[in-house]
Amino acid sequence: QLNQSRTVGLKARHRSQRWQPLTWGAGTLELGLSARIDRIDQAQNLLAAPANTTWDRRIDADVTAADLGGYFDLDLELSKYVKLKGGVRADVLAYRIGDALQNFIPSYRQQTYLVGYRRSAAGIATGPRVALEATPWAPLTLSVAYGEGYRSPQALLLDEGEPAPFTKVRSADGGVRFNLFDRASLRASAFYTHLSQDIVFEATEGRAEPAGPSTRLGATFYAEAHPLPWLHGSASLTYVRAKLDDPPPRTAENPSPPFEEGQALPYVPPVVLRLDASAEHALVDWRQHPLVGRMGLGFTYWSPRPLPYGEQTAAVALLDGELALRYRLAQLSLQMLNLTDARYSALELVAASNWDPAAIPSRVPMRHVIAGAPRTWLLSLGLSI
Repeated sequence: QLNQSRTVGLKARHRSQRWQPLTWGAGTLELGLSARIDRIDQAQNLLAAPANTTWDRRIDADVTAADLGGYFDLDLELSKYVKLKGGVRADVLAYRIGDALQNFIPSYRQQTYLVGYRRSAAGIATGPRVALEATPWAPLTLSVAYGEGYRSPQALLLDEGEPAPFTKVRSADGGVRFNLFDRASLRASAFYTHLSQDIVFEATEGRAEPAGPSTRLGATFYAEAHPLPWLHGSASLTYVRAKLDDPPPRTAENPSPPFEEGQALPYVPPVVLRLDASAEHALVDWRQHPLVGRMGLGFTYWSPRPLPYGEQTAAVALLDGELALRYRLAQLSLQMLNLTDARYSALELVAASNWDPAAIPSRVPMRHVIAGAPRTWLLSLGLSI
């Protein structure tokens, strides 16, 4: 696979002065503009080992994408306890696609045109956003929010003159934040997200393909503590129930699709846990400057991840560590990833595969494992100027 991209863009914004028409209310207005142009070259070829000869070409395309967007954002203080934020953003996206492999000519037909399919498409995406924040007590903050966004389309799937179909993303969340004497903070939130058209990586095609609408419902928890000036700890936990609402139906070409209605969204772990602890303290003074040492540990846990055809992976637990010394402008650090040298799969796929171009392709889905990195040591020297 090859993906080369070149991007040019700009952003501009202006925020007004604070305006206070009422004694109990004040606010500001922000206007913004953004523009971006991407030039992308893509290729995907199937190779035969060990000579690495190309026996099939799947993608040979170039894409030019332009995005012009604007927004306005209103930030209001309704009182010293309540804040209201809201705004609207709109984007115009245009695509020009050159696909060198489409409209191919079979060998039994006379060549009457050149192979290839050049086309253009465009579309407009808009979305509002609103958030309400209340602080009834100085250490406590409550918030609720709703917003709509979009996911840009797969450019190679667009046809000539087609209004670019954007995936509509609707999201709502509510949360609470509590700070305790600058020594600890707690954050918790619940969220709901609906995508009008989700995508799932398709191993046989080597790219993400539409999988129908999906819904995510979950919650996050984050805690951070400084019990001592030199000691820091944090913990984060995320739970999500992601499911496909209406996946593509059975067809003659694919009588046994990998997804069913209500199935968990593949490759998304329902539970992710992260624990971090670090200690940093001056060890000795050398030439009137302290030599500071730091030690840290991190633990990551992924629950079993759902896979196509109702399968799932094993759980993953990883332990990382770091040792560092800092003196004036220089820092020497040793990072140790996967300290226990655990064997785990970074990614697992379930799909039919064919390793012999001369044989009849198998249609039986098989498990494919991409191994995670073993124990890794990284030594680095940095300078802060």
